[in-house]
Amino acid sequence: MIYDLVIIGLGPAGYTAGVRAIKQGLKVAVVERDRAGGTCLNRGCIPMKTLLHSAKVYDERLSFDELGITGDIAFDSSKVYLRKNEISQKLSSGVESLLKGADIFKCDAEVFDGYVMADGQKIEYKNLVIATGSKPFMPKIEGIKKALNSDDVFAAEPEGDRLVIIGGGVIGMEFATYFSYTGKTVTVVEGTDRVLPMFSKEISTQIASLLRQKGVTFKTGVTATKIGDGFVELSGGERIECDNAICAVGRAACLDGLGNLNIELERGFIKADSNFKTSAGNVYAIGDVTGKCQLAHYASAEGVNVVDVILGNRQSVDLSVVPSCVYTYPQIASVGKTEGESISKFMTGGNAKSIIEGYSRGFVKLYADGKVLVGAELFCDNATELISELAVAIANKLKIEDVAKVIHPHPTVSESVSEAVWDFTGLATHKR
Repeated sequence: MIYDLVIIGLGPAGYTAGVRAIKQGLKVAVVERDRAGGTCLNRGCIPMKTLLHSAKVYDERLSFDELGITGDIAFDSSKVYLRKNEISQKLSSGVESLLKGADIFKCDAEVFDGYVMADGQKIEYKNLVIATGSKPFMPKIEGIKKALNSDDVFAAEPEGDRLVIIGGGVIGMEFATYFSYTGKTVTVVEGTDRVLPMFSKEISTQIASLLRQKGVTFKTGVTATKIGDGFVELSGGERIECDNAICAVGRAACLDGLGNLNIELERGFIKADSNFKTSAGNVYAIGDVTGKCQLAHYASAEGVNVVDVILGNRQSVDLSVVPSCVYTYPQIASVGKTEGESISKFMTGGNAKSIIEGYSRGFVKLYADGKVLVGAELFCDNATELISELAVAIANKLKIEDVAKVIHPHPTVSESVSEAVWDFTGLATHKR
């Protein structure tokens, strides 16, 4: 049998493409050597947010007396990890059920021109989609094998109470939040001059300030040069004593089984054009393996669009407007152009729901080009939910007056969006 489409990898990119193709009537086969859901469901997004939710609830005990709640509270990391595993397993099983109608091969794949070998079976294809994802990148640091990577951390809670996190990007800062909120002593080492360098300096400063209140120490502008038994040595010569080091400095492409194809690489990732085509003809690549934008929702969008391309249709999803989210507390989210242009800002200290929830320190900042909304940056409770409204507005090039027409329910954090929009005209109600 020759399949219309064979997909290698069942992360967000691969399984979204598979579901889309099945619903469009294509004959589909998918090959996945691990559990369905890829890094996101099993060793990334979902496990991290599950851990963070437990940490947030535990941290709220500090305000229980103020809220009128009494009683002793303890944090049991073994139960937290058990819940994480159960949620990941449930979602992974759900992904497989969505692929009813496809032939699923649970094994390694060896890819050739026109066919794939999977567990001894030859699977011929008209079109191939590579969605093999990424794995933790381990830099060339002396003693790096002594460090844990993100896969290790999600597999088991690190031993000891003193942790050094190498990398102050999204992964590193979410780990710093979880561990500091659950009582561990955390040091974050970041090579640039500030954490979360992909966001504005204001965001970096604000989240670092709040995490310092939880006991986190930041070492910026330096790199780890050596990891030993019980210590991490920095480029400036400083030695930090620790029980474990966690490396969180980025991701590398998973290219296993692809050596027989003539695929051009770029910076260690598969090079693919705007239609996801690689140098190997009817072979496409989507998701983390291309290194373009290593976000699960971007990968899913590519999964939709690659099927459109294969069917000769126009791509359905606009890939130029991509929200970015960080699940610290408060949460961080941005979309569109977030520098230059005209700016409005509303501080969430003027929002009733934020005060009730205990997250009054924060803001909603909007950017406009003339009268058109072009960007947003949020640092507030529920920022990762609110950003979608602004992404819709930016993707559709809505004018400020169009967004201002929308009534936001009260009391909600979303009212801060309305206030920020009205602030462009100086007419925000809850801002002096």
